[in-house]
Amino acid sequence: MRLGRIKLTFLLSLLLLQGCGGGEANHLALSQVALGDFLFEIDSNQLSIRHSREGAPILWRSPADGRLLSAGSTVLGVKDQRSSYSVTERVSKVCRLPEIQGVDQQEVSIAFFGVFLDCDDATFELRFDLHLTQLKFALDTNVPEFNHLTLQYETSKSERFYGFGEQYSFVNLKGQNIPVLTQEQGVGRGEPLLSTLVNLFSPGSSGNPLTSYYSIPQYISNMHRSLFLENTEYSRFDLRQDERVTVHLFGDRMSGQILQGESMLDLIEGFTDYSGRMPALPDWANRGAIIGLQGGTEKVTKVWHQLYNSGAPISALWLQDWVGKRVTLGGAGSQLWWNWELDEDRYPGWDEMLEELDQEGVRVLGYVNPFLVDAEAKGNVKRNLYQEALALGYLVEKEDGSPFPIEITDFDAGIVDLTHPDARRWMKDVIIDQMIGVGLSGWMADFGEALPFDSVLFDGSEGQEFHNIYPVEWAKINAEAIAEVGLTGEALFFMRSGFTTSPSFSSAFWLGDQAVTWDHYDGIKSSVIGLLNGGMSGLAINHSDIGGYTSLTFQGVGLKRSEELLMRWMEVNAFTAMFRSHEGLAPDSSVQIYSNEKTMSQFSTFARVYAELSVYRDRLFDEATKKGYPLVRHPMLHFEDDLYFQSMSKNNLHYMLGSDLIVAPVLDMGATTVEIHLPEGRWKNFWNPSEGFDIPRGGDTFIVNAPIGKPAVFFIEESRVVQQAALKLKRER
Repeated sequence: MRLGRIKLTFLLSLLLLQGCGGGEANHLALSQVALGDFLFEIDSNQLSIRHSREGAPILWRSPADGRLLSAGSTVLGVKDQRSSYSVTERVSKVCRLPEIQGVDQQEVSIAFFGVFLDCDDATFELRFDLHLTQLKFALDTNVPEFNHLTLQYETSKSERFYGFGEQYSFVNLKGQNIPVLTQEQGVGRGEPLLSTLVNLFSPGSSGNPLTSYYSIPQYISNMHRSLFLENTEYSRFDLRQDERVTVHLFGDRMSGQILQGESMLDLIEGFTDYSGRMPALPDWANRGAIIGLQGGTEKVTKVWHQLYNSGAPISALWLQDWVGKRVTLGGAGSQLWWNWELDEDRYPGWDEMLEELDQEGVRVLGYVNPFLVDAEAKGNVKRNLYQEALALGYLVEKEDGSPFPIEITDFDAGIVDLTHPDARRWMKDVIIDQMIGVGLSGWMADFGEALPFDSVLFDGSEGQEFHNIYPVEWAKINAEAIAEVGLTGEALFFMRSGFTTSPSFSSAFWLGDQAVTWDHYDGIKSSVIGLLNGGMSGLAINHSDIGGYTSLTFQGVGLKRSEELLMRWMEVNAFTAMFRSHEGLAPDSSVQIYSNEKTMSQFSTFARVYAELSVYRDRLFDEATKKGYPLVRHPMLHFEDDLYFQSMSKNNLHYMLGSDLIVAPVLDMGATTVEIHLPEGRWKNFWNPSEGFDIPRGGDTFIVNAPIGKPAVFFIEESRVVQQAALKLKRER
């Protein structure tokens, strides 16, 4: 909606005008007025909103100085470096002095009208509507040229902010200036040495501590406050001031919701009413490990037999190179052939391999993304999908009508235009025929964050408009393909990129490409932080690559995955939604789960831990589907008053699997002890269930031994299902 002429209607008997003329403020004073269960009040141009339940905190209050919003014109400059983006803002005009001068209340809405004192003839409307148990809002102006709106409201030094999608480096996001833009997370993400090296060779590709594949305009705070935007345009949440939040929206209309709830879990439930909730994993995926392998039929069959003989419960083999591999960077690297067709030379006897695996209850997964490359040089293809899409006009284009080339290491790729109905149908048929048709039960649905801002799309949308929506549509394509062949709930796909409503369509998420390091910028610590924030944002079923992904080596020398890091990562992931390994960016230079007896034994042990917790996870999947609760949870979701969890940072990370199990993972190289904080209750040691602690109100903190193979894990005594799993595992050791 675009405002034309704002009518100042004074329909409330409680409304009073104060002062007038001579440039003085015409402030509106409004005593408490109810809209459903929400109470509104205005005093000195300060608007307050609270819920009517007894003792409810203020949900939202504009600043005491009256500057609750602004509007203006801003030109965005976007620099794209391999799908990592730097955005600059050049302001050409801004109106900063709003004054509320009128109000119009209807049965299910209330609108506040006003003018900008510093801009002639510029007016605004801030409207609130009841939506179920929540409060929708929309901000409009009467100036068509305005494309930059802000909303400002109070916070405090003690308010802590969580969510914004997958934020990897900060447990509490207060003090940050958060860009809401799906993009490559980067390599290093601000880690001093690694980021410097990456930027030397590919400037801008390191990202920074706030870049994310899955960034959304939503948060939950420890003060039971939550706000999100329904907009898909680029936005920015500035949390750097102690006493003020400023939400920037780069569009002509801001819309969103202010949520209310008596707990942080209530706020997650309220948000996922909008974002969507994720269904349970297929039963087979919940019963064992998903093993990432590459190298062709002979190699993967050999490794599978090794791991099977070690006693590891295996649900699937994930073969990302099912399409074949290409040499890149002059022989220094390799990548997949992005032509979504089985490479029968790399995987001879494919059907026989699948039949053998099926007899043991093991599925096979593959890999796909929305890119296509010209596969003429590959030589053994039946269909060249790039040439098909090019001839049909199904690729994203430049202004001159040619396909928009996306730079990938030393080759370019085209990207499927998901605004084109025929291209969507074609891509779904590729998935149905070329993937499900050859026996795949699922796949990694990679990428989704790379739509160029200056691209031209079939439906007339600008790349900048559609950029954040693209990964949502990419999820829809995959979900629809599975549904059309009747495999919903039986096949799965997992994604790294997303936006606000992605959970409505996705089977599972993974955290993207962490580095094979220990740090909180891009290493194992960042994977735990990403799970915690993602859980606050509706990503109920989420996990990471066991061992991390990104390494930097040359002729075997450089940043490589260590045995210790790999084994500690196994420990973390056994207590998450999925237990999936990845060989990493440089498989030959990295320690693998099958490298030696130690790694195979550790993998087998924690695959059994994961499998034994499947019945417990079934309950958590049900909570995810019905209420949006994440499987991996910040302990504050259950112990909001515990001061230890309130101040938790990268240095003392804990997480919960559901409500019954708490983990203090070992995330530092060489450490064999860890600090664990147990909240009030009776807790038992997962590795020795006969050992228990009665913890008083306020909780207690211990230093416990945590050698490799026995991380600090405790469960609440009342959890019979977890206790049964722990006792069975102890008997088997």
